[in-house]
Amino acid sequence: MELVTGITMADGRVTADAIDTQGRSSAVVPTEFASKGLPNLPASLNGVVRTNFKEWRPGSLEEYACALDFPPPAVDNHTVWVFHNAGRRYVVPALALIRTFARRRTLIYPHLFKPQSLEDICAWDDKVAQVMVQGIPDYLPRQANLVGLLHKDTLGWMFCFPSARRAWASVYLAAKVGRLHLELPDATVTMQLGVRSCGRTDYVHTIRLMGVEPEEEPFEFASRHARFFEPPPRPEVEGVAPYVPLTDAEWNAVADIVVNVERPAAQPRESLDTMRLKAHEGRSWAKAAAVFGTSSTRVATLHVNWERSGKLQRVNERLAEGCSSV
Repeated sequence: MELVTGITMADGRVTADAIDTQGRSSAVVPTEFASKGLPNLPASLNGVVRTNFKEWRPGSLEEYACALDFPPPAVDNHTVWVFHNAGRRYVVPALALIRTFARRRTLIYPHLFKPQSLEDICAWDDKVAQVMVQGIPDYLPRQANLVGLLHKDTLGWMFCFPSARRAWASVYLAAKVGRLHLELPDATVTMQLGVRSCGRTDYVHTIRLMGVEPEEEPFEFASRHARFFEPPPRPEVEGVAPYVPLTDAEWNAVADIVVNVERPAAQPRESLDTMRLKAHEGRSWAKAAAVFGTSSTRVATLHVNWERSGKLQRVNERLAEGCSSV
């Protein structure tokens, strides 16, 4: 696993400078930010946390790195924020926040590092009073397998509200001077956090955004826009019981089977959920992979390998009660 320590922009190309737990340098490109650049730890999400960004204060990348088993970085060009809630202290790197806005849409991340890029992918539709996202696949899974805000909601917030628009632009402006950064918008957010706990401090590596309450009015063109963002209702499929993704407890129970420590596969949890969704509904690999933001070709190949090695059988044995086979 790796931790981003800064950004390099040269000749129109953007790469993130990163280190691994041994201090070795590596590079991560923006399209990999959905799964790389922060510790890939089991996402055991805590209870719901509600916080106002105005209460957040700058933190230390060195503190975050050391708590997650990385050596102190030679440079500190990755913004870290700190906030307190219910007697606990939370340390949040900028990339964790950026992921909440872009979700698993790898096509969104490169736009963050371009000037005026929101206008390239977003447009206001006054007929329906909402933002239309262009060039980014838009789907609403028919099962209960998307939890948290949809990417079109977070992009709509960024596009229509002034401080959120500045937050989006701040990623590009900071990258120009070598920093991975996100300016905090004026809003109260509700989220679930995946953390590593040390005493009364929680070091955040995963954020599931559950609600946004902007503390400002939208731009005039979007005056009819909703003032609160929350996850969509989960529709049911006629004749088919809803597929429910792996819970954190279920994933933790089987992670040791499918995660190869020496040669870790990208997005192992999402890959397993893709396989289980395909088995549950009979979807094509492409449609199942689209739900979890994985590569259909890679997951199909991984499925063959895991099946031949007996890994899937072992997974099914542990998840036998109330779970479908893959």
